[in-house]
Amino acid sequence: MSGTTGRVLILGDIEGIVGVDDWRQIFSSHAGYGDACRDYAEDVNATVRGLRASGATEVLLVDTHAAGTNLAGQELIGCRAFEEPSILGRIDAAIDEGVDALILLGFHAAAGTTDGFVPHSFAPATRSWIDGDLAGEPAFYALMAGARGVPTILITGDAQTIAQLSPFVPGALFVQTKTSHSPWSATSMERTAARDAIERTAADAYRGRISIVPPLRPTMTLTIETQNDVAARLIAGIPGFAQVDAGTAEFNGRWAELWRAFVTANSLAALSAAVGGSWYFGPIEGSLVERLTHAAGTQAAAQASGGYFAAQFSPPWGPACPPEAMP
Repeated sequence: MSGTTGRVLILGDIEGIVGVDDWRQIFSSHAGYGDACRDYAEDVNATVRGLRASGATEVLLVDTHAAGTNLAGQELIGCRAFEEPSILGRIDAAIDEGVDALILLGFHAAAGTTDGFVPHSFAPATRSWIDGDLAGEPAFYALMAGARGVPTILITGDAQTIAQLSPFVPGALFVQTKTSHSPWSATSMERTAARDAIERTAADAYRGRISIVPPLRPTMTLTIETQNDVAARLIAGIPGFAQVDAGTAEFNGRWAELWRAFVTANSLAALSAAVGGSWYFGPIEGSLVERLTHAAGTQAAAQASGGYFAAQFSPPWGPACPPEAMP
C-alpha cells in the first residue's frame, strides 16, 4: 500500500532535463551528451534533496532513457538506482519494494506533438491515446503505478508534456523546466532557479501525497496509430485489437490486459521499423543495431541511429529535421 513505506520512486528521462536543449544531446555520440548526463544527475539530486527534506526515508531511481546507463559514473546523492537489463525489469523491481509515490523527472511530450522537444511514445513511429487523450510515456507510467495504488505526485518537463499528462495525474504538481520550440530545440530555465524549483516542489509534493489519488480507471480504450502499414497489420492481429483504419487499431480492457497489449504492440512496431530490439525486454542478440555497430563501429552506428530517429519525428507527425540539426 502506498503512503506508508517512506520510499519514493523517481523515473527519469533525459529530454525534459534542465539544460538539454539540443536534441542531439540525447545521443551518446554527440559532444553535448556528457553535459546532458551531468545535468540529468543534478535534476535527480535536487529532487532527492526535496524529498529527503520533507520526510522521505529512501529514494529509488530508474533511468528510463534508452539503455538506462545515462547516470553511470555521475555523482548522485541519497538514492538507490536499479540496473536490471530492461526498463520493465527495473520499474517492476523498484515498485515491488513498496513505494509511497512516483515522480516523473525530465519527461517529454508524446509522438505527434509538433512543438514539443523530441516527442515520441516508446516505440518509434507510433502514437497512442487512452480514452481519447494523447498518451505518451509518462502517462503510461502514471497508470502503471496507479494500478498498484501509487500516486504520481510530480512531473518535470516542457509545457506540452505537462499539459498532456494532466488528465492522467489529477492533483500532481509540476515544474516546467524548459520552453520547447520544435522537436529539435528548446530553451531551459536558468539552472540554479530550475533546480531550486524542483527541490521545493518535490518537498511540497511529498508532503501532500496523501491528498493525491492514484489514477484508477475500471476499463480503458487504447488507440494506437503507426507510421507504417507493416506495424499496423501486426498490431491489428494481436488478440483484442480491432483495426479502425489502415494505420490505427483499438483495444478495450482493464489495465493489466491493456498494458500487455500495449507492450506487445509497441515491441512489434519497433521490430517492424527495423530497430532490431525492444526497450521493454532488453536488446535482441543479432539485432540490426548490434550488427551495424560491429560492422561500422559505435560512432557510425550512433550517427545512423540519430538519422533514423530524426525521421520518426518528421512528417507526417512533425516538421522535417533541419540539416544543421542532424546528428
